[in-house]
Amino acid sequence: MKRAIIFCLFFLVLPLAAYCQQASSIELTDGSVIHGEIVSYVNGVYTINTSAFGQIKLKETQVYKIQTANPL
Repeated sequence: MKRAIIFCLFFLVLPLAAYCQQASSIELTDGSVIHGEIVSYVNGVYTINTSAFGQIKLKETQVYKIQTANPL
């Protein structure tokens, strides 16, 4: 019984984890667009994980617009 409950909870939590790590499109002030996951924003600096460039940091002044697939 305990295994069945854990199994069910796993499949209930899995979609939530995927939703939290959704990709964003970040448009920069120079017109370029970066696709990735925003992992933090500290002291005016965004930290973004991208598949093409790995982890990058962008100053707030470099970011023009941020779009997510499913805004909150």
